Amino acid sequence: MPDESLERLFGDKWVHVARFNRVDRRHVYPGMTIKVPLNMADIVDYTPMPQLYEKARAYRRYILLNVTEQWIGAYEHGKLKFSMPAATGKEGYETPAGLFRVDARDRGHFSSLYDTEDGKSKYPMDYAIRFYVGPDEIAYWIHARDLPGKPASHGCIGLFDEEMQKRVYAVPFDPVLKDAQKLYAWAVGGKENGIDTGKLELVANGPVMEVTGPLPVYLPFPLKF
Repeated sequence: MPDESLERLFGDKWVHVARFNRVDRRHVYPGMTIKVPLNMADIVDYTPMPQLYEKARAYRRYILLNVTEQWIGAYEHGKLKFSMPAATGKEGYETPAGLFRVDARDRGHFSSLYDTEDGKSKYPMDYAIRFYVGPDEIAYWIHARDLPGKPASHGCIGLFDEEMQKRVYAVPFDPVLKDAQKLYAWAVGGKENGIDTGKLELVANGPVMEVTGPLPVYLPFPLKF
């Protein structure tokens, strides 16, 4: 139906369906294919990330991105603190794989390369966490962005932030999903990093960042609404 939405279909459980499908409300439309469990309770606390990650045990903070799952986890001494869906680089613009170290933050960052869809401004990258600068001087960040349910970026890692979407696109009316803010506060918002000016600032002893896994292969699903 033309007026269907995640909220109308799933009530207060819409947040879990959105996370499970790695998609924001702005990118949901009638007729699109989504995954819905037989038992909604199965996805309330869903995460594909391991609860314990041995490689992270020696680190106070460790960020693990599984590109195949399009999901990111925040670890403290190897234990999963929280996790969230992500949108990584699409084919031809893959997010660099390997081990990195977070070295900068910028709460009010904007892309220097890419514009918004209407071309009126540079693409906003709120709550940006820099983890790599390539030999070509291109920087890679974790930041707020749209989540269309698939790899979609030019290499950065995008997280839910409906406040940014409301500011730029005027939707949704009631911002709820704010994952970019949560990871930013945990990773680079501590007192040890000083007062956050909202501008580009270097971070000392930032979390280790690991990017692993190939791009996902999508198969058609019969579920539609």
